[in-house]
Amino acid sequence: RQAGVLDEEMTVTRTSDLRYVGQGHEVTVPVADGDLSDASVDQLQSSFEDVYRRLYERTATGNPVEAMSWRVIVSAPRPALPLERLSQGLDLSADATTAIKGEREIYLHDDRGMVRVPVYDRYLLAPYATFEGPAVIEERESTLIVGRGASVSVDPLLDIVVDVRRVNGEAVNG
Repeated sequence: RQAGVLDEEMTVTRTSDLRYVGQGHEVTVPVADGDLSDASVDQLQSSFEDVYRRLYERTATGNPVEAMSWRVIVSAPRPALPLERLSQGLDLSADATTAIKGEREIYLHDDRGMVRVPVYDRYLLAPYATFEGPAVIEERESTLIVGRGASVSVDPLLDIVVDVRRVNGEAVNG
């Protein structure tokens, strides 16, 4: 409800993991809606034996059954996520240079040494911004190293797209 889901959109599924006492594995059985009471024991036993029989083609009727866990899952339809709103408020005319926050030396294999490259602030890269590697793109969660010969673009949903045109100095087809 706090997520804005209406009661009629919610589905509640209750299950229990049951087993014969002493067994090393459980069988998941549905638990009927409503309050659990002494009357529920017979229904759970019957459900357990039905599921057990389907799985193993037999039961051990008369052996005690124990509950190992209880589960309640409340689910609802996946909400629509307006991803295009991620780029709202960004300057779509800004080129990638506005996101440069400095430079850093990184090792580039093709150059066989350290090279000074621009460092881009991931959060300032606007949709449709483009630039060529080598470069570093920094964000709080990750750092992306873009090699020489690769081009970078930002799509409308703010995904970073790296087109690698060269691998070890050789042109990549396609």
